[in-house]
Amino acid sequence: MKSPRLPLAIAAISALALAAGLAGNALGLGLLAVALLVALCLLGLGSPGRPSAWTVAALLAFGGAFCALLLMANRLHRPSEPLETLGGIPPGTAMLLFGIAPLGLVLGMVYGLTFGREVLPEPRLKRFLARHSKG
Repeated sequence: MKSPRLPLAIAAISALALAAGLAGNALGLGLLAVALLVALCLLGLGSPGRPSAWTVAALLAFGGAFCALLLMANRLHRPSEPLETLGGIPPGTAMLLFGIAPLGLVLGMVYGLTFGREVLPEPRLKRFLARHSKG
C-alpha cells in the first residue's frame, strides 16, 4: 500500500477538512476527518510492507460505517423542532454516543489483532532492537 500519492491525498484531505471547519460545515469536517483517519492508518500500515486485503477491507468498512453514522446523526439532528430524546439524549447525539464509541473500539481491536503481523513483524522488530538497544 506504499504509494507516493497517499501523502498527497492526506495533504489534500487535510486542506479540505480545514476549509470545511473554517466554513462551519460540521458534517463535511466530520466526513473528511474520518477519511483522514483511514488514510493515515493505511499510510502507517504501508510502512513495514503491504497490508493484507482483510486489514484494508476492515479499515474501509470502519470508514464507511463511521461516515454512515455521521450522516444518520446529521439527519436526526433537528434543532428547529421540539426536542425529542432517546433515554434523555437527543437522537443525533445518541447515534454518535452509542454508535461511534463502540466503532472506535473496533478499530483498536483490528489494530491489536494485526499489530504483530502487519505493523511490527518479527524481522522488523529484531532489526529495530538490534539497532537501538543498549545491550
